[in-house]
Amino acid sequence: MFGQVPDFFPQDGLLGFYSLDGTASDGSGNGFEGTVYGAAPAMDRNGNEGGALEFTVSANGGWGAAQQRVVIEDPQLSQNDGFSLVSWVFLEEKPAPFNNRPHMIMGMWGGNGASVFRHGVTYDGELFLQLNEVGVFWGGQLNYGQWHHVVVTYDGNEVNQYLDGTLSASHPAEGEHVVSGTDLTFGELHMANGHWYLLDGRLDECAYYGRALSGEEVLAIYAPVFGCMDEEACNYDSAANVHDGAFCVHALVGDNCQAGAAACGEGLYWDLATQTCIIANPSDTDFDGCVGMTDLLNLLSTFGVCNEIPWSCGDPLEHQGYDYATVQIGEQCWFAENLRSTVLSDGTPIDEPGVEGWSTASNPAAIVYGTDGATCHSDAATFDGCDEEFMASNFGLLYNWYAAVAEIGLCPSGWHVSSDMDWSNLETWLSESGLDASDLASQELWPSSWGTNATGFSAIPGGDFSGAGDNFDAVGYAGYWWTPGAVLDQPILHHVDHQTLFIQEGSSNPHSGRSLRCVKD
Repeated sequence: MFGQVPDFFPQDGLLGFYSLDGTASDGSGNGFEGTVYGAAPAMDRNGNEGGALEFTVSANGGWGAAQQRVVIEDPQLSQNDGFSLVSWVFLEEKPAPFNNRPHMIMGMWGGNGASVFRHGVTYDGELFLQLNEVGVFWGGQLNYGQWHHVVVTYDGNEVNQYLDGTLSASHPAEGEHVVSGTDLTFGELHMANGHWYLLDGRLDECAYYGRALSGEEVLAIYAPVFGCMDEEACNYDSAANVHDGAFCVHALVGDNCQAGAAACGEGLYWDLATQTCIIANPSDTDFDGCVGMTDLLNLLSTFGVCNEIPWSCGDPLEHQGYDYATVQIGEQCWFAENLRSTVLSDGTPIDEPGVEGWSTASNPAAIVYGTDGATCHSDAATFDGCDEEFMASNFGLLYNWYAAVAEIGLCPSGWHVSSDMDWSNLETWLSESGLDASDLASQELWPSSWGTNATGFSAIPGGDFSGAGDNFDAVGYAGYWWTPGAVLDQPILHHVDHQTLFIQEGSSNPHSGRSLRCVKD
């Protein structure tokens, strides 16, 4: 989960942890909060949009001028205990005149004209660490356009550098590193005479420690393998490098993992890892060690008996061949995505008149945002809102008012199109919970990482289609949903946009195209 310290990061000596998912919040709990200057949310190494920070160097920035960076004030690195710097780095080419200058991953100025350290990569991709009054140490080659895991450690006697989980260089380095109350910066080195060694690229999951990490700890951060590391346990896993005590199973009798085998009758065998008796052959229902007539008769006696797992809110719900995500919010169970159905609940197809027939359609009708034939506007920064295929796949359909109030309905049996009262109840629950509209919004697709999606509602800015059938507008800016009220010939809608923190209500032309959500009866 974004922002939290993963279990495979050692807690001992951890001073600051930054997932850099659009912010520089300190996930360690130590309160060393960072401030982001200019760097923008970007895709992280796992393909999560907004899970990393992108630093972009401007060719017009000027020598020594401040550009994009993260600043942690007074990081409280100790003078004597050494340190470790951990980061995921994705390098990109810098524009001239900065293209022959190093990229700074993390830097700290000593306040006396020298740096505490400079941890970065030369313009030709070589990892380095410069320690004031100790030396400069080189540590391996990084490739542009590729994620690399980089760690440097210093314990007062030795500098170790790790690249993608492997020790790439080790150097004797006796001496004290100079510390001061100056800032720790990501993406540059800030000194008295300006801002230098600007980073062009992305950073993800950066951390710093007040001690030197071991090689085993570095490998566990780079490539965690969870398992039981207790050598006394019956399921000890020698390949694990991150201990999970919940996985450990100890002997039921004394310290002998085999002792429980005496409890297993015919047709069973003793499983060391789980310390239980296991059926040797699942078809051997009478446990005599063979599959015979009795077993066949037992099977036939239960033929056709099904134990259905009851559905509960939060489980996917299949409707007309598509599995919709659902979410419990207060006492309401909602679809957690927009409707995309092209037939009524009885299987009757609804109209898809396209742009030309849209403004005159008086029956339930649907259209995809960006359909050819109408003007298409997009306020989206991270996707093409006029790409019809992308919009259909990610945003569902836009429906006219007649679809929202159709007697047969578009939602599954036991569900209905979200009403004016449903949204009123949702607003009340948000207010009582200390939440606002941004907590309904998805963490993706909105500008500036506006949404938190704390509720799981996953509202997205799907825009709308004009009642005149000539203009698609507001995708990337706002989401609009039809919400029928007590009077069905009065088209009511609710909408959310990234510039306000409350749900807005209004009325509209019944031929307008809006999104729909379903709510459980």
